Amino acid sequence: MRRRALHYCLMACVLAASAISAAVVIDRYRQRVMVVCNRTAAGAQTLFNAGREEEARAALEEALELAPDNLMVRRELAMQLTASGHLEEAARELRAAMEIAPRDGEGARKLAAVLAQLGDGEGAIPWVRRAAELEPTNGMNQVRLAGLLLARGEPLAAAVEAERGVELARGVPAAHLALGLARLAAGDASGACAGFEAAVRLRPCHLAARVLHATAAQRAGLPPAEVEGLWRGAAGTLFREAARVSLGAGLVACGSASAARAAMEARIIAGRAAGAASRASRRDGAR
Repeated sequence: MRRRALHYCLMACVLAASAISAAVVIDRYRQRVMVVCNRTAAGAQTLFNAGREEEARAALEEALELAPDNLMVRRELAMQLTASGHLEEAARELRAAMEIAPRDGEGARKLAAVLAQLGDGEGAIPWVRRAAELEPTNGMNQVRLAGLLLARGEPLAAAVEAERGVELARGVPAAHLALGLARLAAGDASGACAGFEAAVRLRPCHLAARVLHATAAQRAGLPPAEVEGLWRGAAGTLFREAARVSLGAGLVACGSASAARAAMEARIIAGRAAGAASRASRRDGAR
C-alpha cells in the first residue's frame, strides 16, 4: 500500500510538472506571437506610408490570422482602411477592436467618427456617448455629440452637450462654435453670439465663426452699427485668407509675378464679398 501511494505521489508530481512546463511554453509562445504581431503592425505602417497599401494590408491580415485578438494590429488595420476610404471595413475592424477592449475610449471615438463619415449618425451617437463616459476629461466628445444631435434635429439637447464640452475645452474654438450653432438652431440668437464671439477671440482668423457671429447678431437685433462692424470683420478675414492662399499658390506655381496677380484677384474677390455682406446686413436691418 505504501509503495502504491508513493507511486501515485510520484505520478502526480510528474503530471503537475508537465502541466507547469506546458503552461510556460504556451505563455512564451503567446509572448513571441505578440511581439511578432506588434512588429508586423509597425512594419505595415511603414509600408502604408510608403504607398504600398496592399502589402501593408496583407501583412496585417496575416497577423490577425495568427492572433485575432491583437488590439494593436486591428487598430492599425482600421486606421489604414479609414485613410484609404474603405470605411465600412474600417468600422468592422473597430467594432472587433471594441469587443476585445470594451473600455477603450479612443476606439469608441474612432468608431463613431467612421460611422458619421458613412452617414450613420444614429449609429455613431451611442459610441460617442460611450467615448464621453470612458474619457470624462475629453470635452471634444461632447462637442461631437452636440453636432450629431444637431444633425438629428435636437438643438436643445445639442446645446446641453455643447455647454458641457465648453466647460472641459474652453480653449478650443470648435467647442464654442458648436455651442453657438446649437443655440442659434434653438432660437437663442443672443446666446449664440456669445459662443461665436468666444470662438473668434480664441482664433481671430476663423472665418466661419465671424460670419455666424454677424448672422446671430442680426437675428438678435443688435444695433445696426455693431452688426455692420461684425460683417466688416468677416469680410476682412475673408480678404486676408484669400490673399494668403492665392499668394502661396502663386508663389509655388508661377513665381512672384503670378503671385502678385493672384493676390490682386483675391483682393477683388474679397472686396466683392465684403460689398455683398454689407448689402445683406443693410437689408436685414431694414426688415
